Amino acid sequence: IFTNFMVVSVDTKAPRYDIPPNINTPNGREKHFCSCSTQPDAVCFDAPFYYTIKVENWGDDISTNVTVQDKLPPQVTYVPGTTEMCKDWKNSETCNKWIKIEDKNGRFPLEEPYPVADIMGYCDVMTSECPDTIMIRFKVLPRPELQKHEVIENTALISDSSGLVYRS
Repeated sequence: IFTNFMVVSVDTKAPRYDIPPNINTPNGREKHFCSCSTQPDAVCFDAPFYYTIKVENWGDDISTNVTVQDKLPPQVTYVPGTTEMCKDWKNSETCNKWIKIEDKNGRFPLEEPYPVADIMGYCDVMTSECPDTIMIRFKVLPRPELQKHEVIENTALISDSSGLVYRS
């Protein structure tokens, strides 16, 4: 019998990742848009769509040697040559320049941990400003054998020199 029970957890670099704004997905394949469905967040079985990964440091310390890894789910196929990264922002929602990330021998470049920042400052909790925000986007195509109403789950792994891995 427990009369008093308390669980305490402390994380000095607590992650808070969110779904990025639509403006960062080019050419109309944006979140909440699918011409073959009226359901929110739906994707068309025969059309490519973008994944976007947003990397920000909402912890209390500077991060070093930040990497991103994403082993794509089996329900999708990577569209070669579509991976891009942005570190240069005009404002909090508009990228100045997307930089192409080259495929590795025709394969998805994020299959292995990919270095995105040597040093990443932390975000200001009071102003919600993140000076070192990084966005990565890439295009995938649902596999032909995908079943109707099947859920596609994708998890990116973000890590730094501390050895802690954050899932987004």
